[in-house]
Amino acid sequence: MRSWTRAILVAALGLLMTGPVRADDDSEYVWQSDGDLRPMVRQTGGVEKESPSGLTRILLAEASAAPAAAEPNSDKPPKPLAATAKSAAAGAAKSPAPGAGKPPTPGTPVPGTPAPGAAKADVPDPAKVDVPSPAKPKPLRPKAPAPLRVDVPPPAAAHPTVVPRPKGDPLPGTPFREEPPITKPFAPPAAPSPPVTAGEGIEAPASEQSGEDPWYKLFKLPALEARRIDVRGWLEQGYTWNPDRPANRFNGSVGYNDRSNEYLLNQAYLIAERTVNSEEGGLDWGGRIDLLYGTDWRFVQAFGLETEWNQPQRFYGFALPQMYGEVGFNKLTIRAGHFYAPCGYEWFAAPDNFFYSHSYTLSYGQPTTITGAMFKYKLNDRLSVNGGFDTGWSAWESINDKLGCFAGFNWTSPDEKTTVALELFFNNQQLTGENVRSHYAFVLTRKLTDRLTYAFEHDYGFDDDAVVTPAGRNDARWYSLAHYLVYELNPRLSVGLRYEWFADEDGLVVTGLGNPHGIPLSAVPANWNELSLGVNYKPNKNVLLRSEIRWDWVDTRVPTLDRPFDDYSDGSQFLWGTDLIVKF
Repeated sequence: MRSWTRAILVAALGLLMTGPVRADDDSEYVWQSDGDLRPMVRQTGGVEKESPSGLTRILLAEASAAPAAAEPNSDKPPKPLAATAKSAAAGAAKSPAPGAGKPPTPGTPVPGTPAPGAAKADVPDPAKVDVPSPAKPKPLRPKAPAPLRVDVPPPAAAHPTVVPRPKGDPLPGTPFREEPPITKPFAPPAAPSPPVTAGEGIEAPASEQSGEDPWYKLFKLPALEARRIDVRGWLEQGYTWNPDRPANRFNGSVGYNDRSNEYLLNQAYLIAERTVNSEEGGLDWGGRIDLLYGTDWRFVQAFGLETEWNQPQRFYGFALPQMYGEVGFNKLTIRAGHFYAPCGYEWFAAPDNFFYSHSYTLSYGQPTTITGAMFKYKLNDRLSVNGGFDTGWSAWESINDKLGCFAGFNWTSPDEKTTVALELFFNNQQLTGENVRSHYAFVLTRKLTDRLTYAFEHDYGFDDDAVVTPAGRNDARWYSLAHYLVYELNPRLSVGLRYEWFADEDGLVVTGLGNPHGIPLSAVPANWNELSLGVNYKPNKNVLLRSEIRWDWVDTRVPTLDRPFDDYSDGSQFLWGTDLIVKF
């Protein structure tokens, strides 16, 4: 009786200790309590499942927490065992085994239970297994996926032409900088541009055409700019050292810087100009007035004008080199008044020349100013023609009431590296008679490299019955060849070379400049030569410093006791001249 009583009590105690436990794999099965550590099964779905023992549950938990081994030769990440089991269970639920949902037939073993006759060793004895207390499994935390690595090339350097963004609002990941203001690309030569060439007298000199305005302009006023009136000028002052120290203080036949070992205010020059702008179509007007004070007035004086103003003056005086009006219609421009003669490579205005001293050609061989009217017509971008009439060479009024005429052209190559100009004059310079003075000036300029420029000028003059001899009147001729070479070392510094041969074949034109306020020379048939080497330094757009050494020599064609240099005692001369030009 006692054994049966004990068996009943044990069975009742086991029933009291049982309780449902939900499966950890989200399946339709409910695990029964395994408090007695014996395998028990309850059918809750289509398949019966065995309740694992406590040891089995611990092993399953550890297996679920450990990731499954990755398949060999596979790029896919390994799957956890629990996920694998879950996938298998889901697959089994979708495709149930044959006979699922039906009660097992008698004699058919239930899956998960030991087969009849199986060895007892296959089923562990719960009483002999030392099972540790189950530890609470740690929840599985999915690892964050590794960030996707994309190789992005580094950003390219910002190009200088990138349009800057508003200040303080740069785009993410892009550089920010403020671009300098657009200025006119600066490609100007250290020395002023070459002066206007033959046939371009109707235009402003080349230095003014280049658009190289001074850094500071004294008369840059809104009221003048609104009316397109430009007021500008410069001061030129210099000194020429003559080692011979002539007593008369003259440098012989050299013009402009003709005084030796003496400070000269050569040009205090003022310009007021309104340029004509009619090429875009329509009608426009303009004009210009030039005023000069200084020693150079003697070399630009016109008969009937400055010759009347400055009679009592010795070296310093006033002059009116230009005063004219202009009218333009489309590509045609007409000028009337008093203006510079449209010929030659060198120019009277000081900033438009490389050298301080001037050539014999400019001083003696061609007109400096004329009074009259002229036209210019621009055929295309490369070729222009001009023509007009005048009262004579350096004359405000005609000395014989006869008019002369002139014509020429100016051509520029397509690459703008070569220019060719030709100008012809026909005048009557004699007090009486129908004598004709004809003259032409040919100028060629070529930009050999970006820094080296070459220029060549050839003049020829002929005057009927101009020379009086014991046998009567003879014709007179003069001609010249001049070469210029200018090399730009940098935008501020340049060097230049000039060689000129001037032939006064019949002794007509080289008679000394500035008379009666200059040195008188007895003109004789002779060949005049001069070689000049100069340096230009330009610290800024307002200031130009020029220095040169010059060697002059003369070969007379007739025996004579007089010489033009060193108080009429020498046939050659060395000079060192320096001047300073300040624009305003």
